Amino acid sequence: MNGGWKPTRQPVMSTEGGEKEGEKEQEKGDVWIGSGNLNRSPQEATETVGGARSRKEREEVEKHRLKERYQRMYAEGKTEQARADMARLALVRRQREEAIRRREEEQKAKEERRNEKKKEQARTR
Repeated sequence: MNGGWKPTRQPVMSTEGGEKEGEKEQEKGDVWIGSGNLNRSPQEATETVGGARSRKEREEVEKHRLKERYQRMYAEGKTEQARADMARLALVRRQREEAIRRREEEQKAKEERRNEKKKEQARTR
């Protein structure tokens, strides 16, 4: 004969919904670890999930950590960018307050002119 017997998995019809038994086993057994390298051994793949990270993953985590730290310091006003933004914001607020005060003064002056006009017209009658 051919020298050795090799077991083969034959799909067998089950009674539940016509699904093949081989497909069920395959669905249960196949777990995608998320490793980008398909040539990596299963042991190496579990190490990646368990704790050891690739250089790229370490750099990504470090980048994320530094970004969070910068945002926290920015919120506390400890970065140069935060100080510059706060100074710019203070300037804009001051300009807006001055504009509001000027408009109010102009409105009062306009109202006074109207009142004086009415008084003049009342005297001339």
